[in-house]
Amino acid sequence: MSSLEISNNKLIQKNQNNKSNFRKRLVPGIALILLAVFFYIIPVFYFNFFLVVILFFFLIGGGLEINRNRKRIDTKKRNIVQKVFSIHFCLSLTLLALLGLGILGGNGQYWFVSTVIIVGIACDLAAYSTGNIWKKFWRTHKLAPVISPNKTVEGAVASFIVSPVLSWLLGTRLLFLDWYIAIGLGFVIALFAIIGDLFESYYKRTMGIKDSGAFFGGHGGFLDRIDGHQGAVYGVVVVIILVSLMG
Repeated sequence: MSSLEISNNKLIQKNQNNKSNFRKRLVPGIALILLAVFFYIIPVFYFNFFLVVILFFFLIGGGLEINRNRKRIDTKKRNIVQKVFSIHFCLSLTLLALLGLGILGGNGQYWFVSTVIIVGIACDLAAYSTGNIWKKFWRTHKLAPVISPNKTVEGAVASFIVSPVLSWLLGTRLLFLDWYIAIGLGFVIALFAIIGDLFESYYKRTMGIKDSGAFFGGHGGFLDRIDGHQGAVYGVVVVIILVSLMG
């Protein structure tokens, strides 16, 4: 086989991998957004029921994925990262439940729906799509090359642009926030979602795994699907507390 044929085969394989990776982000991202829209239109009683069921579903699935990685603990560093990530996983799901049930204040249904939509569109779809489109025409810059080589600065910038816009639209209409608070909420969600995504990537890299699991058939596991949402909920809680203090 000539060097030209080898080069062409590598290029074809790279394009196929890019398409596969794009589907891995696009399909579950759209699914979560559609789920959020469904949550928006159903009555509060049914919303609370489905919220508890789905979060319990992710709690069991994610817990099993974390527990499965315990056999990989062979160093002190892995042991510490495993424990910290386990605490983060349980705490973030608890906060998502408290947020959706309205225990933290405000209309929990709208707060939960807004958070899922903003993270799904701005921090998942927009960020990943921007990074993929950008690298076709210009050189991309790695956001955290050691932790997550696929994360780009350009994608993060897209998140910080799209997230405040969506937050302004949803925050002023659904959450009845002042426009400047709604925009600030968008920046906070983008920041914490990126941190949550990177933390999950750091956890997987430390444990020596590529995907947290394979439950979603080529789209990763439970932890892979809600990494950004788990990070974003911390920022949302902080904003709710600040808004309540402001009266």
